[in-house]
Amino acid sequence: MRMKQLFLYILFIALFSSCATTIKTQVVHPPLVDMLGVKKIAVVPIYRDDYYSINFSKHFSKVKFRVYSSGDSYYSIAKIITNELISNILKTNSYTLIDSSDLFNSDDYDSLADVFIVGEINDFIIKDSKESYDTDKGKKYYYKRFLALDFSYRYIRVSNGEILRIVNKSESLSVTSDEKNDLENLNSMAKRVVKTSLSNMYKELIPWKSAEERVLAKDKMKDPQMKGAEVFIKNKNYRAALRIYNLAYAQTGNIAAGYNEAIVTEILDGLPKAIKLMETLQAKINAPDNYLLYDAELDKKIKKELARMKKDYNESQVLKNYSSE
Repeated sequence: MRMKQLFLYILFIALFSSCATTIKTQVVHPPLVDMLGVKKIAVVPIYRDDYYSINFSKHFSKVKFRVYSSGDSYYSIAKIITNELISNILKTNSYTLIDSSDLFNSDDYDSLADVFIVGEINDFIIKDSKESYDTDKGKKYYYKRFLALDFSYRYIRVSNGEILRIVNKSESLSVTSDEKNDLENLNSMAKRVVKTSLSNMYKELIPWKSAEERVLAKDKMKDPQMKGAEVFIKNKNYRAALRIYNLAYAQTGNIAAGYNEAIVTEILDGLPKAIKLMETLQAKINAPDNYLLYDAELDKKIKKELARMKKDYNESQVLKNYSSE
């Protein structure tokens, strides 16, 4: 019994010590669509009521898209997509939404909006089936309704017709019931599918945050200083950990210490300083006189993180343009 307990204890320690040390952080990103200078957005309805049938093509000669009339099987889906696009824009509280009636009542639509958003249904499947499964009392039957929707929408700059981005969405949903008449109706299912598909649309429109983790490098040189730094990291005393990583790298040339120094520097002092440290580290690990200590895994990790840092820095510069508007 004691041997079993000892084995479990050793296994626990091994698993615990093998876990990578991480730092949780949040990163702010610019919109996925270039929305600089955009103040007014119009969602072009892709469904047609009697009201919209007058001079419809005349007003949107620059924008090619399909419109679904009330007799079309896609009509209700087109209406749901259009309304959900509008709803997501309103939720951002960042743009003036141009009412569709304004679009159709003016010949000078170029001055009404900065960007058009135009949807399109690529594919739509609705299928009912009778299914069964085995029980102790024999087969049990139930009904299944499957809905699959593939659609896209385009961001179009009104002034020159430039397509800023095409977003493709594909989602499906299945519901079951013992009675066919109790299956969720098509309209309700379509609303759920479209809502799920567009749940992250805000990232296309406004700056957004992502929760991320920075994974620190494991020490292969068995430097006791690195263990001390790890304790500080786990206690979120990043400044104390940074001093140890800096000292360990300066004293021993431990690449893992230098890597961790750059990561923690990013958290505390920003990307420019961290990028310089990581670039210096990349040069050192690939230096001819470092071949005995070369670590291919760590080299790959440095390259990956350096690319990520530069990308994040470029995004931070774009964000300054949004904040100055």
